[in-house]
Amino acid sequence: MSGMANRFVPDQVVCGGRFRVISVLAFGGMGDVYEVEDTSVGRRFVLKTLQRELAGDGDLRRQMQTEARVLGRIDHVNVVRVFTSGTADDLPYIVMEKLEGATLRQMLRAGTRIPMRAAVRTVVDLLLALDHVHELGVVHCDLKPENVFFHRDRYGVTPKLLDFGVVRVLPRGEADAKLGGTLRYASPEQVRGEAVGPRSDVYAMGLVLYEMLAGMSPFRDATGPSQIARAQLERTPAPIAGIPSGLMRLVLRALAKDPAARPRDAFAFARELRDIEPTLEGERDLDASLIAARAKCDEITRVADEETVRDATMFVTNADLLTRQASGCGGGGRWDGFRP
Repeated sequence: MSGMANRFVPDQVVCGGRFRVISVLAFGGMGDVYEVEDTSVGRRFVLKTLQRELAGDGDLRRQMQTEARVLGRIDHVNVVRVFTSGTADDLPYIVMEKLEGATLRQMLRAGTRIPMRAAVRTVVDLLLALDHVHELGVVHCDLKPENVFFHRDRYGVTPKLLDFGVVRVLPRGEADAKLGGTLRYASPEQVRGEAVGPRSDVYAMGLVLYEMLAGMSPFRDATGPSQIARAQLERTPAPIAGIPSGLMRLVLRALAKDPAARPRDAFAFARELRDIEPTLEGERDLDASLIAARAKCDEITRVADEETVRDATMFVTNADLLTRQASGCGGGGRWDGFRP
């Protein structure tokens, strides 16, 4: 069998009777993702499995097992939580917390620049999460807008890191030379196949912050693997119009081709951003962003079919998420001015 016949369906009881499938969240790539309910307590989770046709691939199974073990060791508000993992019917799975909200990629899709204060506060939270991850000897290696999720609950909005499927576990702090992740967000040392370490994640987070501030990737004109690789190795991103010089210098330093020229670690990058944050524009940016989002929604609604109307509604929802984040209503990682 292949295709849908190999996938779970709503109301199917899986994992030895422990979970009932509520809905399908995503198909594709290497895995399938479902919303499930614990049959004993009624709590909702997300269940991620390998696609059944790939379940015999030993490398993929080990990759998924590594992701489960790594996430199981991480205890940070800005990292998605894993509750359990296992194998059912020879199919590896991971059970994670269920998130409500949108990915950073969904927020950027409309091509609107994210307000500076919202961008900086978000990245500070994520860098503190990375600092915790790095202290465990783990490098994410696949940081990108698709792997940043803004989770909304009754306490506010919290940015969370997702998808640790290509992490590098570095015993005794050593670096690992294996290439993984997404080329458009890969550090120069990853592109060259050299050793990676925490500063590789600093570079990728610099790219994410640049894209949040500019509304687009610094190397957006590079198409195809060879052009993207050359851009990561050789090109310096252009300054972003309207961004204060101090913030722009820090972003470009995070994007230095030489790892030694970047902030020494995720915590140092977060601390420098935190020092700059009070000088950035605040509510005026947020109000303008929300007004622009609503105008965009009105424009789309006038000419849209049902699908694009849903996209427009998501656009306004995303703008509201960012407004909450920038105004300090989000959950966020705790900042005490010193390494946790």
